[in-house]
Amino acid sequence: MSDSLILGLIVFVSSLIGTFTGFGSSTIMVPLMLAFYPWNQTLFLAGIIIWFVDWWKVLLFRQKIDLKPLLWFALAGISFSWLGSQLTAYTQAWHLRLLGGVLVVIVIMANLKHLIKLSPNKRTDILGGSLSGLLAGLFGIGGPVRSVFLSNFPYSNSGYLMASGITGLLIDTTRILGYLKLGDQLTDQLRSSLWWLIIISFVGAKIAHSLNHHLSAKHYHLIVALLLIALGIHLMIAPAHLD
Repeated sequence: MSDSLILGLIVFVSSLIGTFTGFGSSTIMVPLMLAFYPWNQTLFLAGIIIWFVDWWKVLLFRQKIDLKPLLWFALAGISFSWLGSQLTAYTQAWHLRLLGGVLVVIVIMANLKHLIKLSPNKRTDILGGSLSGLLAGLFGIGGPVRSVFLSNFPYSNSGYLMASGITGLLIDTTRILGYLKLGDQLTDQLRSSLWWLIIISFVGAKIAHSLNHHLSAKHYHLIVALLLIALGIHLMIAPAHLD
């Protein structure tokens, strides 16, 4: 199987399952890509694709929502996303082991988020935005942490998904600019594949949007959670290459 086909399959599966189960596409995409691509290439490529997935959320689940509750969360997320992106310049092999541990923790948090009650206020908003932004910039997987905090905001299900898309856009735009500042860039092969990977990400998100009306994600949630925990343990034991 060619690298392009493998990459397309990773993007499709990540967009479909990540959106459908609520883990976030990046949570699945980043550890899978690390099996085939270097650390910085993975963060940069996944960041671009997830930026488009954020747009798909906003467009597919669009509705009028009050953006004021998102102010402090978004400002903190932007600041710490930039910080995280700049810290990737100092990435070492043990950071990938740390990513494995972070992946296991955030999957557990995502499964227990209904038990985590955080009253939206300036302090918790700043904490949530900071953690989400830092993990997004440094590891590319801030979505699940974002969902733990945003799920306590006064939004409907569709409003929550749109709010997640808006804050994701701000955070992911910032980290992509941060990666560019460090000189990160895609190979010619990845650049030539980018346009159809973006289309595939939309197809996956659109199918997930349709499935939400016909199937219950809870039947597949545990299987995906166990898979992600296994991927996290694998990164802790045998981290991917950096160069």
